[in-house]
Amino acid sequence: MCLTSAGAPAGSYSPGVSRFLEAALPSAGALVFFALGLRALIHADRRERAAAARFEREQDAREAGPTGGRAGSAAGAERTVSDDAATDADNLELPTDPR
Repeated sequence: MCLTSAGAPAGSYSPGVSRFLEAALPSAGALVFFALGLRALIHADRRERAAAARFEREQDAREAGPTGGRAGSAAGAERTVSDDAATDADNLELPTDPR
């Protein structure tokens, strides 16, 4: 093993850099795990919302009967989750004041 004039093995970092890496790497690793976990939660929520929207569309189609209950029901099969959100917002009925 070859030593430098400071007594440290050749190719090693200076003591200041080593201390910084020892302090920063655990935090950086925890940040990576947190980011991956958050990403997984967001993707799972997105998939759940898409599945719920698909389920709702299927239920609405079953309740509407064999004709589909809509004009141009084939075009309705290509709707996306964002289309459903816009449609739901347009059809929202607010409660009326009973007074």
